[in-house]
Amino acid sequence: MKILINYSSHKFFINYFIVCGFFILNFFSCSPNYINDSLSNQISIKELRNNGLEINIPDSAFKEIVKSRNLAIKQKFISKKSYYDAQLISGSDTINAQLRLKGDHVDHLNGNRWSYRVKSEGKVINETKFSIQGLEARSYLSEWIFHELLNYENLIHLKYDFFHVIINKIDSLSGIYAFESHFKSEILVNQNIEIGPILKFNEDLFWDYSYNIPKGMERDSFIRLRSEIEITNSIGYNLNEADIAVKMLKNYINNEIPPEKVFDMKKWAKYITINAFMSSSHALRWHNLRFYLNPKTSLLEPVGFDLSTWFLERGAWNLYQDSVESFYKPFYNSEVFKMELMEMTKKLSEAKYLKYFFEINKNRLDRCEAIIKREKYNYKFNKRKLFENQKIFKARLESFN
Repeated sequence: MKILINYSSHKFFINYFIVCGFFILNFFSCSPNYINDSLSNQISIKELRNNGLEINIPDSAFKEIVKSRNLAIKQKFISKKSYYDAQLISGSDTINAQLRLKGDHVDHLNGNRWSYRVKSEGKVINETKFSIQGLEARSYLSEWIFHELLNYENLIHLKYDFFHVIINKIDSLSGIYAFESHFKSEILVNQNIEIGPILKFNEDLFWDYSYNIPKGMERDSFIRLRSEIEITNSIGYNLNEADIAVKMLKNYINNEIPPEKVFDMKKWAKYITINAFMSSSHALRWHNLRFYLNPKTSLLEPVGFDLSTWFLERGAWNLYQDSVESFYKPFYNSEVFKMELMEMTKKLSEAKYLKYFFEINKNRLDRCEAIIKREKYNYKFNKRKLFENQKIFKARLESFN
């Protein structure tokens, strides 16, 4: 088991690596080839397969990061999130960047695999804003399965990948990390989706437990009404579309407009069903939601994010109206939504669905698992849990009928 070293001793490791030479094993990526690998000032998937990613942070900045991390561990919450200069290196390519610690809870900072939000001046796998985090933060391979299921159902998903990362040549902080897209226009371009605004609720009030909630008022509903709606991407679309999207979402949470006038009911039914199938309500929490306004339909679609699939141990949950949080209850007034919910539940309950999904993804899934085993030698994704959830879905489908 690796032990986190004190910052002051990392100079020893730098000298050690200079003397002995640091050798990174070549490995295969579990991602498909992404577009535009030939652009200059970028780190391609091929380079990451062969070289991994080296992140160099100036000593003064790294000391501040360590202080912020230690304070967060003590407070049990990440409050200070300042960006610091860094360089990203893979093979012969070097890109200037800024990074900060990321996350809300300290599960992103426990142990030796800290989570970072990175903004780069060049593209890394076609993205200029992304996250690097330990494998445990998103439950190893489960998050990858989630995004692949979304992709399989033609829903917007994030790029999720695994590769070797070196942090300041400090051995204890270096190893296999997960790469996760951020919510910029690049994720739409990379999926050949027309660019439109991506929205989210500002979470400041949600995490402020000193905020006064009137007696008898549901906390979520009260805070949701008062939370600002933010746009996460700023280029590639008509800015009027952002105003329209914000107004639509505000009108919905104020009960001024029915959900079918705001949301793509079929896509939200699919998204909710996949979350239920993978035993998670975490990605459906209103403050975790990301919304994409499709310019063609003028409706909001879900952007998959943060399944938190440790919930697989609990088994699939049901899709009745009384089992979802208040944000979704009006969805059940839509016949289109309810019909798609049943159709998707039926689809996921069929044995051939998962068998085919794992069959077409076998090679990539095996490569992912092999990479993860370099960090956790005895890791193996438990497919059995999902096949068990199919049986649960089938039983609940009968109760729907």
